[in-house]
Amino acid sequence: MNMIMQRLKIGIATASFLLLLLHHSATAQTQGADTLTSQISSGPAVTYTIQQCIDSALNNNLNVKTADFTARTAEVRNHRTMEDRINATSITMSHKDA
Repeated sequence: MNMIMQRLKIGIATASFLLLLLHHSATAQTQGADTLTSQISSGPAVTYTIQQCIDSALNNNLNVKTADFTARTAEVRNHRTMEDRINATSITMSHKDA
């Protein structure tokens, strides 16, 4: 009897999962191909365009943020190096003139 109950529970769980998957698939097909709808349990459904999804992914992606930070840091270092060279050249030229 215990084995029958286990099989019945597995069957019900599998059927529930398949029905949920079927519902999700049908819902996704009725939406436009270029939008994504998200619904938070406490609020209304919000529709995002593909561009909004891409922008959100880029803005929140840690790898993109790290690469941007690295590029900005390199730019600051390059600027400082250039300033140091200009200052060293100015000091050398003013020293030779004296």
